[in-house]
Amino acid sequence: MNERFNILIIDDSFDDRMLYNDFLKGNNIYEADSGSTGIDIYQNQTIDCVLLDYSLPGRNGLKVLNLLQEHDSHIPVIMLTGQGNEKIAVESMKNGAQDYLIKDEISKEILHKSVSNVVEKTTLKKQLAERATELESSNLRLEQALCELQKVQKKMVFRERMSALGEMACGIAHDFNNFLSPIHNFIELMLTGQPEILDDPEKTKKYLRLILKSTEDAADVVKRMNRFYMPSPGQYQQIDLQALLEEIKSLTRPRWKDQAQTQGKTIEFSFKIHNAPELYANRSELSELLINLIFNAIDAIADDGHINIQVYTNGDKVFFEINDNGNGMPENVKRQCFEPFFSTKKGRGSGLGLSMVYGIVQRHGGMIDIETKQGKGTKFTIGFMKKAVEVKETPEQEPTILPVNSLRILVVDDEELNQLAMTDLLENEGHTIKTASNGEEALNVFALGDFDLVITDLSMPRMSGDILAVKIKEQSPDTPLIMVTGFGDIISDISQKPQMVDCVLAKPLRIEDLRKAFRLVCNKL
Repeated sequence: MNERFNILIIDDSFDDRMLYNDFLKGNNIYEADSGSTGIDIYQNQTIDCVLLDYSLPGRNGLKVLNLLQEHDSHIPVIMLTGQGNEKIAVESMKNGAQDYLIKDEISKEILHKSVSNVVEKTTLKKQLAERATELESSNLRLEQALCELQKVQKKMVFRERMSALGEMACGIAHDFNNFLSPIHNFIELMLTGQPEILDDPEKTKKYLRLILKSTEDAADVVKRMNRFYMPSPGQYQQIDLQALLEEIKSLTRPRWKDQAQTQGKTIEFSFKIHNAPELYANRSELSELLINLIFNAIDAIADDGHINIQVYTNGDKVFFEINDNGNGMPENVKRQCFEPFFSTKKGRGSGLGLSMVYGIVQRHGGMIDIETKQGKGTKFTIGFMKKAVEVKETPEQEPTILPVNSLRILVVDDEELNQLAMTDLLENEGHTIKTASNGEEALNVFALGDFDLVITDLSMPRMSGDILAVKIKEQSPDTPLIMVTGFGDIISDISQKPQMVDCVLAKPLRIEDLRKAFRLVCNKL
């Protein structure tokens, strides 16, 4: 034992203490003839090791050991006893003693070795505890850093998605103007044109049908945008690939057609599905992946060009090939293109598009490969497992069609034109209508009337439609309530129908949807 230790001997035998003192020469020795004296010394000195007699007057060594451990759980203690009793040895070790020695067998070598071992063992335990504390603290910091990183990542992903929406916005405005143009022209023609136009029922119906078709087309654009904007993480479903690619072609048309033409170039877009089965995947993420790759292809095409998507099956995988004849990539760009924030667009992009593509592929357990040559174009090949899970969809059963008698209906909408249109529509169906412009007014009207049904908007001043629904149900739990809102598709997609609302319909509203909703809620009564 080369090191010099501070050793406390607690033993009521003077002779034993002198013997241990002699054995441990060269160390700093503290002596105590009782447990209480030993505890006082331990509290006031820095002690490396305690030699503790098991048989002390007043309280035995185990009680003293327990009191010492209240001050320091790692205290190195060697229990000494004049009895070679195995039960005492086991009991001592269970209570925290690091070693157990029989007094008659103690020699200088044995005592030196025991003290060195217990001090070393205790030192290691303390170091391990310190490292564990440091590790726990480091883990906490890492968890906090990871949490912050995830928040930043979500913000960046959201920003990238918004960037994609922004790129489509001008084209969508172009589409909406195209939809509004015939509506405006036909209505203006009927209002200010030659009088005989309104006298010709067939021509008037033709114009009205075209106006209706334009409004439905505009509503479809909103629904497609909503499906892209509202992701559904973790929700895997059977994908109708034909419908998905038609939708993506329509969503991206403003970029590859309209905007390209304003830049003096023509880009052809085509896709073909070769007997591919329906893919089991996250629809919104797959849509996001393809749109990002299409936008990249558009940016890479300097003059006239083409983008082609091929979908086919090979073994147990479904493959997507996205081809373009754009500028292609040099080898160094190809190696880095999936790295977050890497971009060659000189400030026009966030550098997250392809890293998001890569992340989506990884989450689906798929693979992605790039074939590209500068000046010759690029081909992305993405493979997904078929996920051959047979999903048997139970066909939705239409509610039994029962005639709906004339109803007393309260219509609540803060937009005067919507309120007027709904009133005329419902009165034409034979119903009796009362109106209100906000939730508070609606509650007063409802209290004074006897209504079979309430139709309300969601977003209104003073009291929103969902709060109104709760208050009406408190007064009349059996009165059905239909919510008609411009957020209808979003509410349906994220399955968050407001509490106490029996049915949600999306604006613009078709009369057949309204009739179906009436049958549904009224047949529940």
